[in-house]
Amino acid sequence: MNNQNDTLIKVKEVLLLVAKKINSLGINWLLGGSGGLMVNRVEIIPHDLDFFVTRDGFDLLADKFSEYLVGKINLFNKAGKPIRNFKIVIKGIEVEFYELKIKKSDLKTIDFNGEKIPVNPLEVELSYYKKRPGKEETVRLIEKKLISI
Repeated sequence: MNNQNDTLIKVKEVLLLVAKKINSLGINWLLGGSGGLMVNRVEIIPHDLDFFVTRDGFDLLADKFSEYLVGKINLFNKAGKPIRNFKIVIKGIEVEFYELKIKKSDLKTIDFNGEKIPVNPLEVELSYYKKRPGKEETVRLIEKKLISI
């Protein structure tokens, strides 16, 4: 197996492990970033996973995944708003959790290998990625997928 394929296999395994745990706890959450694009069937290989969870979910997950914790819970400001996050590593894959208010009605839930994964619709991701410098290739991949739907 090549390195890209190995990474993709590990990312999918870790995604399913974490999603199963989060779903079993009844937490509102969202898979974002390249992991969300992968679940949306965009031809992309994520190298990490970004989970956005509610405040209550954030605290619970920080405890449930404490054995994998790398560093400590961080607080940073984005657009003047404080955001908490923490990072874990499972099977060599970095997983970051961010505290975020989530409206489930804005999300799309995809069955991914038997697990329910809430993600942003591709149109929302396209808008987000268009605002990020250096993400032209990702924008092209999202547009390609939207045309094929």
